[in-house]
Amino acid sequence: MRLRVVSGFAAVGSALALLCALPAPASTSRPPTCITVAASPNFVHDGTAACARLVVDPTSVLTVDVTTDHGRSWSRAAATGLTWGAASDFVAQPMFSPRFASDHRLFIATDVGLFVTTDLGKTFTAADTSIQAGSTVTPMLYVGGAGAFSGLWPGSRLFAVGLGAVDRRLDVASGLDAPVVGSASQYPIQILGPTSDSGGAPATIYALTQASSTSGQSGVWACDDNLTCSTPLATFTGLKPWRIWSAPLSGGGSALLVFAQSTSDSSSHLLRSTDGGKTFKSVAQIDTVFRKLHERAGTPQIGLAMNRRYPGLVLMRVEGFPAGARRAGDQPAEQIYRSDDGGATWRRMGYQWGIMQGSPTGNLPFNVMSFGYPTGTAPIELTSDGHVLVPAQLEEYTKAGLADLDGVYCSVDFAKTWHRTCPR
Repeated sequence: MRLRVVSGFAAVGSALALLCALPAPASTSRPPTCITVAASPNFVHDGTAACARLVVDPTSVLTVDVTTDHGRSWSRAAATGLTWGAASDFVAQPMFSPRFASDHRLFIATDVGLFVTTDLGKTFTAADTSIQAGSTVTPMLYVGGAGAFSGLWPGSRLFAVGLGAVDRRLDVASGLDAPVVGSASQYPIQILGPTSDSGGAPATIYALTQASSTSGQSGVWACDDNLTCSTPLATFTGLKPWRIWSAPLSGGGSALLVFAQSTSDSSSHLLRSTDGGKTFKSVAQIDTVFRKLHERAGTPQIGLAMNRRYPGLVLMRVEGFPAGARRAGDQPAEQIYRSDDGGATWRRMGYQWGIMQGSPTGNLPFNVMSFGYPTGTAPIELTSDGHVLVPAQLEEYTKAGLADLDGVYCSVDFAKTWHRTCPR
């Protein structure tokens, strides 16, 4: 694959008309209903996190909730100026600037553009109407050099990258963006670059690609500061990758972890590299979990969480949707796993059965994501002070009928015990 930055800049689109209105802000100690979540990189000091929920049918509503007290209470943000299409399905993922402590920027991309707030969601402005979120893809933030423009912008810069029909990169400080053009034979689905809030962030900028419908090769590529991703690293034959993460290692460096599916039988796999993406090996222990879920529940959804303050520690949320009553050998609908060696070995910390599997007798207080439009992953967040945040709900049948307990569930002991709101 070869990506290059076109020299001409595209002007940022004009402000959009308000397409949809949000409910009035309201403070509450009740847990918010969300399907995505993100924490400030300075959470240990500012206690700030944000979550969002999109529901399209029957009425299009996008809500944003914020906490500033380490998850003990949440309030609904007014989100004035945040706009989206009335009937579109997209990933509304809050994204904190890696420099949030100084620039106070919080981003949310919708299907009509990338929006930014500096007052914790009270007001949003359009940062770039060309960078948009899709049904399975959300833009990414990273910190890097300006490449060919380093003479104008020396030092590191904060960039937002949107991947779609035309890939684009926004220099956040200047408000200028450039189209990023890839070859016809490759389909970049994620850019993974250095950030100040994710441990083990790679010095290299990586591109994760899928083969196009007619040609090309799925794999991992190394990019330069111009987002020219012309250095091939690993290739994935017979696999379709979906997501890549960088996990800090306790001895220094990082491990790359990739979630992929087989193109022949749709089986799911967790791949791991410790040589900078040159070679990957399947994590057999987790592949077995995926295989058992696939037999009864189809393709699992997963999410990984790590933080540079805890090198070696990786948390994984695995979610399936089993059909029919529970039988011997079935995997629970919700599971949380922990690794202390950067994803090489894992142990299960908690589980819960789904509503079709019988009584909720596991130790997790949730068994499904909140209702709404799913993210394509199972959201989980590890903060800089060890809080674990998971947007979810407990769905079960009671004497009164179907009961749903929504919330951003919280653990303050690295996924050992859980609460509907954070106790501290």
